[in-house]
Amino acid sequence: MSQSIIPTNLMKQALRNGQPVIGTMVAEFRQPAVMQLLKNAGFQAVIIDNEHGPFSIETIADLSRTARYIGLTPIVRVPDLAYPYLAQSLDAGAQGIMLPRVYTPDQVQQAVEIMKYPPLGRRGCALSRGQMDFKSGSLADTMATANDES
Repeated sequence: MSQSIIPTNLMKQALRNGQPVIGTMVAEFRQPAVMQLLKNAGFQAVIIDNEHGPFSIETIADLSRTARYIGLTPIVRVPDLAYPYLAQSLDAGAQGIMLPRVYTPDQVQQAVEIMKYPPLGRRGCALSRGQMDFKSGSLADTMATANDES
């Protein structure tokens, strides 16, 4: 098996090891430098609030990439449970999704199907995107690791 090109989800890794994770939410600041400020303040994860915040997908990509590069786990709070919001946020580099207004197990299942690649879901695959730091590698390994890390 070749090495995955998907960056490790540091928040998920810490939680698997029983360690706490301290995070915060960004709803106004669109400059990637804010991620460095948060890292220096001791945060390990950041929620980019795209439900109430003024973020374009380009801004989400810039914030997510910067966060990952410096060791923060980027999570995007999407405006709604809809394929474009979830898939584009993950493709842009988010390592997790925060869903608003999810009330039923069916909605949770729908979200999983959107966020996971086959065979676990129905997410489409675009190689060498921001989530992969623009690297290329084995499609099967990349999809399997992305399913595990998101």
